[in-house]
Amino acid sequence: MIEEFKNFVPLIDENDPLKIKLVGETYCDKHFHIVRPNSDLNALEFILDGCGTLDIDGQHLEPTKDDIFFLKVGSQHKYKSDAQNPWHKLWVVFVGDFADSLIDCYLPKDVFLFKNCHPVKKYFEEIVQISREDIPYDVMVSRITVNLVSIFMYIRN
Repeated sequence: MIEEFKNFVPLIDENDPLKIKLVGETYCDKHFHIVRPNSDLNALEFILDGCGTLDIDGQHLEPTKDDIFFLKVGSQHKYKSDAQNPWHKLWVVFVGDFADSLIDCYLPKDVFLFKNCHPVKKYFEEIVQISREDIPYDVMVSRITVNLVSIFMYIRN
């Protein structure tokens, strides 16, 4: 597995309504497998290529190219990349009151997989690009927020 990511946890102000914790890109391999019995994060992950499985809160899902999957705080989930055709994905991890509002207002309850979301690929690419810039954390969060809201609006519509 090759993973490039930025960890912003040390920069977070607990009073911020949206906290961007991590942003990254992962080239999974046949051994990629994550298990969280009680997740402490929200994440949106865009599949650039490959396939795999996501088991979350009793649902078995199969995210593939151009799909988005959502991991929610408090969920029980495990996900793994296909051994023959592993995922290449972009992702963002976020929490906070504003994140909770976006989730409550824009995402259908208990839906964790959004198929054929190719038009939002550009927003994920922008989030990763912004995270790699040498800018203050608050400026980065503001710029990423615009892209997150665009992703949430696309999913809702």
